[in-house]
Amino acid sequence: MASRLQQVSSHLAPSDQIANKVGVKSPEDIVIVGALRTAITRARKGGFKDTLPEEMLAGVLKGLIEQTKVDPAVVNDIVVGNVLPPGGGATNARMATLYAGFPENSAVNTVNRQCSSGLQA
Repeated sequence: MASRLQQVSSHLAPSDQIANKVGVKSPEDIVIVGALRTAITRARKGGFKDTLPEEMLAGVLKGLIEQTKVDPAVVNDIVVGNVLPPGGGATNARMATLYAGFPENSAVNTVNRQCSSGLQA
């Protein structure tokens, strides 16, 4: 127990060792290379009423690859925000990433905000 407490407190205490690492690049760094979204139209009546969500997302992901020039093979995680999709949108997001050219080992995480205003941020 004391060992675990000491380990946790070392994470919270200021350290010169950590301060010296700020700004130093590492292969383990997490980076956000870009962010895009689909256009907004009226629900169930707008221009995308006959378009599948995975088709829309695949277009966004392909645009992201083109815009950032990132190699899809080096992408480990993809986060997708959505509003009230069936099953949380995980299946649609997975299909879209594969269709857009990301490899099978790229993980996909979906965030469901329950209302469209949450995605406008």
